[in-house]
Amino acid sequence: MNKLIEMKRSCMCVLALAVFALLASAQGIDETVMQQAFIYDDIYDFSEELCAVKKDGKVGFIDTEGREVIPCIYEMGGLSEFMNARKANYEFSEGLVAARLGGKWGFIDREGNMVVPAIYDYALPFYDGYARVVRNTKWGIINRQGEEVIPCQYGSRGSGVSEFYEGLAVVNEFKTGGGKIGFADTAGQIVIPCIYDRLFSISQNAFLIQRWNVETTFSVDLDYFTFKDGLAAVRLDKKMGYIDKTGKEVIPCKYFMVGFSDFSEGLTEVAYSDKKMGKLLLGYVDREGNEVIPPQYEDSRPFSNGLARVMLKKKWGVINKQGEVVVPFIYDVISEFSEHLAAVIKDNKIGFVNEKGEEVIPPQYNKINEEDIKIIDYTREISCAIKDDPKSKQAYTPIAKPEWYNLYRFVDGTAWVYLSRDKEFLLIDKSGQRVSNETVIANEIHDGLLLCLHNKKYKFLVGESYLSGETVEAFPAAYDDAKPFHNGLAEVRQGDKWGVIDTLGNVVVPVVYKIPSPNRSLGGGIFNFDKTLSDITYGALDTHVHISTYNRVGFGFSRVEYNKKKGFLDKDGKPLIIKQK
Repeated sequence: MNKLIEMKRSCMCVLALAVFALLASAQGIDETVMQQAFIYDDIYDFSEELCAVKKDGKVGFIDTEGREVIPCIYEMGGLSEFMNARKANYEFSEGLVAARLGGKWGFIDREGNMVVPAIYDYALPFYDGYARVVRNTKWGIINRQGEEVIPCQYGSRGSGVSEFYEGLAVVNEFKTGGGKIGFADTAGQIVIPCIYDRLFSISQNAFLIQRWNVETTFSVDLDYFTFKDGLAAVRLDKKMGYIDKTGKEVIPCKYFMVGFSDFSEGLTEVAYSDKKMGKLLLGYVDREGNEVIPPQYEDSRPFSNGLARVMLKKKWGVINKQGEVVVPFIYDVISEFSEHLAAVIKDNKIGFVNEKGEEVIPPQYNKINEEDIKIIDYTREISCAIKDDPKSKQAYTPIAKPEWYNLYRFVDGTAWVYLSRDKEFLLIDKSGQRVSNETVIANEIHDGLLLCLHNKKYKFLVGESYLSGETVEAFPAAYDDAKPFHNGLAEVRQGDKWGVIDTLGNVVVPVVYKIPSPNRSLGGGIFNFDKTLSDITYGALDTHVHISTYNRVGFGFSRVEYNKKKGFLDKDGKPLIIKQK
């Protein structure tokens, strides 16, 4: 019986491969080329013109021509025991990359020569000529010659040293309870003794989680304590302050929390625990430790252009550097100012105030959902879609996705707002007037075509026909997912496979590729068709940064999957042929 089941499974696998080959052939796929291009189990990102690849559990490197310049002989290695260190990303830095051989880490150069012996439990990338390493569970720092400028004797499992900042590195003398931290120079000398606390209290951790909107348990990295512009935040006897490079307390260790924001315009936020009132109060100090604005607020944000947002009695307002109120404390949320205007929420409506506190556009626009509060507060990404009308299965519903940076935020004199009564986004000017008749619907017409939903399928309509009240399909094809056109091309998905079409509906890149990402709902943004070969160019059909760039690996290449193997597509959508040693 077991043999019969196994035979059936084998037949099904063969049949599936045959069907896959037939479908690929129908789309003009050359299987010989695909077998030469898609050979890896995983691929990483290009760095310094080289990209790490994984095959049969081993790591090697290819160049931008597809040549396997360093064969796949190095071992994979995780960092579960070193909880606070960054995961190895196999990227070259300063001509070297960490590599694992015989269970130990060292560094190889671009030719694959082991220039720093593989003797370490773990190694992090080089930065300004130095790299952090672990030996016998202790952390240290080496130079490019492999010399331990700071010996491996700090910390335990969790990070024991930071990178060098302004010539000094934080070192952690491990003891029960987290140990003490101090500072060492590039010669390995302890210039500021290890007398400061490493760990924060539960309430301090909770404050950071709430302040930085971290949803999971937060563990403070040593980089929190590094020097910035000559000052470093430290914790002593459960209180915090700042020291200079001589170890002198410039801002006394008397605050509940400091260092959660950098000095901005000469001031930084400090939090003071008022035990009588039973709550935290926030204020601002200068670099000399003067309390320019004494702690009195329930929440605050850094100064920008002479103004700071603060909360009092659960309402937000804005103050200047003299502590004078310029926007009254009557709002539930206030955004950052952009072009001298800030979005505000009052009575669940959104409007705009100027830097004098005047409501130049009274609160009248609707929130899409509760996430708007976070979006306005932190100017975060948003991607909204109006769903099909359930009462009309034949309706063509435009996909509404206004640019995230321009929602409730003025850019070049205009901002998008939402009108729920009209089920549309409206573009307004600084007086609150509608900009011509343009809505997000018109804004989403790219290359003359409008992306719509119809019977739960994505289709493209002729843009002019839609604006005139008609629904003329550009071509009959329908897709399970699609992205708007850009430069004459659009990404489309059938099932779990992605490809690219032109404005006539012709297939430019066969719809046969999977997105090799832990997040299967990325929804496109995988190709690079800007015709530019640059690391800093997103180079996809939608160039806005809110589209995930996980699958763009640099130098115009994209990371895709074909027949369970990973490979690269170049900027023209052609598979990169791999030339093995």
